[in-house]
Amino acid sequence: RGWAWTDLPGGVPDADDTPGAILALLNLRAEESDPQQTAELHMALRNGVKWLLDLQNSNGGWPTFCRGWGALPFDQSAADISAHAIRALQAWLKTEPLSAEAALRLRAERAIRRCFQYLATVQRPDGSWLPLWFGNQHIDNDENPVYGTARVLAAYASEAERASSQAEPGILFLKSVQNLDGGWGGATGAPSSVEETALAVDTLLALGLSPEEPVVAQGLHWLLESVETGTYTETTPIGFYFAKLWYFEQLYPIIFTVAALHRAETVLKKSVDGNLRLSLEEEDYPIMSVKEK
Repeated sequence: RGWAWTDLPGGVPDADDTPGAILALLNLRAEESDPQQTAELHMALRNGVKWLLDLQNSNGGWPTFCRGWGALPFDQSAADISAHAIRALQAWLKTEPLSAEAALRLRAERAIRRCFQYLATVQRPDGSWLPLWFGNQHIDNDENPVYGTARVLAAYASEAERASSQAEPGILFLKSVQNLDGGWGGATGAPSSVEETALAVDTLLALGLSPEEPVVAQGLHWLLESVETGTYTETTPIGFYFAKLWYFEQLYPIIFTVAALHRAETVLKKSVDGNLRLSLEEEDYPIMSVKEK
């Protein structure tokens, strides 16, 4: 009942692509659709949510494929995947509740609480989290705490979780490892990449930091510069399999950059009353244009 990374035969459902599919369905749903399409959407979402809930490990986190297979890394809970599951469940719980979903919604709420408890236990002393399927060749042990922390912090964007004792240390960690050029690599000293910079900027904005705050403004300038020079399509091998088969994904830098800049534009367009302005004001231009540097 979950989704795999591919629609080709043999694809195995996993706890990273399933939350991605749930979030995509929720974001792309039509405001008005015929009853059959609406029913099919509700069924697909319920199936995906139930599959995720059935997969949750006893420690509150989520593994990649299946619980109980053994001691392999992808059988164990992973912070980034668990946070992705939280975000999908949170988004689904915001939809109009149906009477048939009452028990499932209670399960989802309990699962979210348990997973936040798990994330608190695996946060490192410096405030960071490590991802499972992503790394950085410039960092000791090929770790990528910037990717992991950005992905996990995205689950803390709600007002209640933003005030938790885990969110602020995570934010401080991202701030502390920003490079002098305004971008981010996988950790301190790693070369800035489009993927890691875009994820860091997107997450910091989602958590309520102002685009005018220096750490965010410098990250936005770095991204805008990469767009204007055409280097935002350059990929970095941050993904890896357990045999250390590194890979890059051509869509990652593009998707991550668009997401970060879209969030920045949305934040800048918000007026005092919370509504969106139709266009940016003149005072916003220095933030959204590197030509002002």
